[in-house]
Amino acid sequence: MYINDLCEDYMDYNWKSALMASLDILHFVDVIYTHGKFFPYSRKFYPLEFSQISHGDSVGFCVRKDLLYKIGPQLLLQIDSPHQVIYLNDVFVVCCINPPKSIEWFYSVQERYNEYMELRESALIGSLGRHTTQYWYIEKKEAKKRILVIGASNMGNIGDDLIALSIGKHLRNAKSDCAISFSDFNVSKADLNDFDLVIVGGGGIVYSMGRAENNETENLANYFKFPYWANDLSIPCVIVGVGIPENPDHLFRDPYVIEFLTKALSYVSAIIVRDNLSKITLEAITKKQVILLPDLVFSYAREYPYYQSVNDIIKSNSIAFIGEIFSKKLTFFNNLLTSYFDDDYKMFKGKDIYYIVMSNDDECHKEQFITLLASKGIECYIHDIRTASIYDALNIFKNMSGVITTRFHGLVLSIISGCPAITVDISYGKNSRLIMDYFPSIKNNLIDETTEKNQILLKFDNFFNNPKSMLPSIDEVEAVNENNYRYIEILNAILSDNCFNYY
Repeated sequence: MYINDLCEDYMDYNWKSALMASLDILHFVDVIYTHGKFFPYSRKFYPLEFSQISHGDSVGFCVRKDLLYKIGPQLLLQIDSPHQVIYLNDVFVVCCINPPKSIEWFYSVQERYNEYMELRESALIGSLGRHTTQYWYIEKKEAKKRILVIGASNMGNIGDDLIALSIGKHLRNAKSDCAISFSDFNVSKADLNDFDLVIVGGGGIVYSMGRAENNETENLANYFKFPYWANDLSIPCVIVGVGIPENPDHLFRDPYVIEFLTKALSYVSAIIVRDNLSKITLEAITKKQVILLPDLVFSYAREYPYYQSVNDIIKSNSIAFIGEIFSKKLTFFNNLLTSYFDDDYKMFKGKDIYYIVMSNDDECHKEQFITLLASKGIECYIHDIRTASIYDALNIFKNMSGVITTRFHGLVLSIISGCPAITVDISYGKNSRLIMDYFPSIKNNLIDETTEKNQILLKFDNFFNNPKSMLPSIDEVEAVNENNYRYIEILNAILSDNCFNYY
C-alpha cells in the first residue's frame, strides 16, 4: 500500500513517513506513544505523555523532535543504542526499546543516534521548548509568588474563560501576593520553571476513555501531564474545579488510562471536583481525599445577587436556545425539536427566538438552527457572548424569559441570573449532575434520553406558563455561594509560606 493511499491529506511527507515507520514496528510492541493525528490507525497508539508510565520493554515512540520533552525521562534514557533509533527525518524521530533486527533499520544508524542523543540532552536539561508558552493574560507580573493557571481557556469558550478568571479572583482574595499567568494546555515543561505553583482546571477535563468509541486519551493527557512535570521540577500542582464530562465507567476500560491518571493524581497537592460522581470516581482511583465544591463560575453569584434577579424577572418575549442541540448524543432531542416546530409551534407564538453562541463548537449548531427555523418561516436572532464580560453575559440571560440549554455553563449562567431554564443532557451528563448535587428543586427541568415525549411537552408548557416554578430555591443558591468560599480557604492553605500541600 502506498503512503498516500493510507494517510490523510493534511499530512505532509514528514508526517506520512513517520506514520509508516511507526506502523512498521506495530507488530513488535504493545504500545507506541505518538501524536493524536495517528490514533485512528491503531489502538496501540497512545499520547506522548502516557510515556510517563512504564510498560516494560515492549514500547516504541514517534515524536516531533521539538516535542521530545513530552516523552518520559525514564523512557528517553532507555534509548541507549544506535539500533533503537529506527527512523529519523527532518521533523520526527521514531524509537523502539527492542526493535526487530531487520537489515534495513541498521543502515546509517549512528548518524541518527547522534542526533537523537543531542535532542535527548536538550529535553532532559529543560532547554527544549523553553519560553515557547503563550500566556493569554498575566496579572501583576511582579509579586511574591508566581502562579500559572492552566485550562481550556482562551480557546473560544466563554465558560472556560470564566473558570480561569474565577480562579484568578479566588487567588486575589487569598492572603498571598501573587503574580498570575493564564494559559491553555500548550505549555512546555521547561516553562514551568518560571512558577512556584501550577493550578490545573477547572472544567470537564477528566475525559472518559471509551476506546471502542472515540479515542480521547490525548484530551486527558493534555491536562494530566502537568502533575508529572511539576513533580519532576519540584513544583507543587493543584487540580481545581474539574469534572468527568460523561459516563465515568469509560475511564476504567483502559488500564493504561487508569495507570496514567492514578500516578498523576498521586503527585498533586489538592484535588477539587465539581460533582459528586467525579468525587466518587477519582477517590476510587487515588487514595487521596477528593474535595467536592461547586463549579468555579458560581463565584460570580456574590456580585450578582440571585434574590434580586428572581424578584426582578423581566416579562420579555425572548426565548434562547444554547449549545450543541444537534449533537449525535442528543439525537432524542434534536429529532423532537425538528418535529416540535411542525406540530407545536403555537407555544412559541409571539416569542422572539434567539440562539446564544457560547463556544466555537456552537457555530455549526447555530447554522443548523437558523436553517431549521427559516424552513418554518421563523426568524432567529443571535447573541454571541464568546468574548463578553461576565456582567454583559448575565444581563443577556436576565433579559430572556427563558433558555433551553445543552451547555453546562449555559445552565450555570441561567441560575446566577435568575433565568428559567430547560436543560437537555444525557442521563449521566454533567448538567444532570449539577442539578442532582446542588439544585434538586429543578430536577423536573431536565430532559434526557429517558424522558418521554409527552413529559417533554409538559415541561415546555410549564416553561412558558409558570417560569418561576423552574427556578431553584434561594436556599440552594445561597448554599452554593457559601461553598464557593472554601476555594479561598484551600488556596490560602496551599499558598502559605510553610505549606504547598493541602493534605
